[in-house]
Amino acid sequence: MKVPVGAVVTVDLWNQARGNGMVRHEAGTLDLVRADSEFSLNKGDRAIVISSTDNYVKVIPKDSYSEILAPGTVEPRIDLLALRIKAILESAIGSTGGILALPAILKDFGSSSLKALVSIDHIRKACKIKDKPFDEIHQDGEHYLAIKQSEAYMDGATVLGLFKGKEFMSEAELKITLHWADVRLARVLSHLLRTGLLRKDVSYKDGTRYFLPGRV
Repeated sequence: MKVPVGAVVTVDLWNQARGNGMVRHEAGTLDLVRADSEFSLNKGDRAIVISSTDNYVKVIPKDSYSEILAPGTVEPRIDLLALRIKAILESAIGSTGGILALPAILKDFGSSSLKALVSIDHIRKACKIKDKPFDEIHQDGEHYLAIKQSEAYMDGATVLGLFKGKEFMSEAELKITLHWADVRLARVLSHLLRTGLLRKDVSYKDGTRYFLPGRV
């Protein structure tokens, strides 16, 4: 019996130490098939077949990552990949403001069930879909993906909160206080300036300074 690639199977017996065991195809067969995986699995877990020969399969866990694979293939659906990228960015809101360079996003997939199944080219394809659920930022030769600006309101509130009781803050002060990556700080400052929540002054004497409207 040969189980099709992309089929969903159920783990029947599994040896965690050796990473192999037996799985049952969910198409109704009562036959068990030998399987191995580099991922931890337990009896009753569902898994997806990524390669198959007679009476043998290699599987990965069926989870929120592997569910983006197109049925019957080991290729990710690009629309679902874009949504998974958005989830990765959302998980990084606290640490990076929801901004990650493409290699960092690829690294996340590389530590998931989709290890070796998602490439940088897949991620670039996700950047080209219509109405993608994230923003792109190009800065200093780097390509970043970010949560939508409308979802990054906490960063704006954090920056504005620093001006309490202050007439102005220099760019250097903001960098020292926040310890944010330049791309994160530049994005939020650009948004606050564009929406009129901050004003900017640049001079040879004082450098770059930011003010709340009406303060100066």
